[in-house]
Amino acid sequence: WLKWFFQVLAQPPATMASNRGSDKTKEEGDQSNLFYEGDAIHDSWFWRGLLAISWLLVVALTAVSVLFVFYQCYALFLPYLWAKLRGDTTYRFPDYVYRVWGDDIVDLNMEHWGYLIAVIVTVGVTAVQVLPLHPFSSSSKLKGE
Repeated sequence: WLKWFFQVLAQPPATMASNRGSDKTKEEGDQSNLFYEGDAIHDSWFWRGLLAISWLLVVALTAVSVLFVFYQCYALFLPYLWAKLRGDTTYRFPDYVYRVWGDDIVDLNMEHWGYLIAVIVTVGVTAVQVLPLHPFSSSSKLKGE
């Protein structure tokens, strides 16, 4: 399933939409099957507005997540790795780590690395699959015509 996940991640969003359509295969040069009817955005202002608001929220949350990853790498993960590489046993985590995990924490365990990896994967999938499909295109492009 991991191989499939990375194959799906590497596909452009329009290709994924065409895979959900009919089972018939078309020529590779034919662009008429890039979207299926379920992907069509109707001309209702309500749905277009809702799509625009949700896309803007995704952009904002993705930006906050990227900043969070950079901050955590700068404040927690990179100094920790640097201290481990040097064999520095006097290294202390930032104060917020001790408030959350207690004074007995000496190493970052799989839970810490798992959180970081989960956020990086989520941001990557969002950047590849969601952000390119912005709602501010012409209506014919959104409908897949």
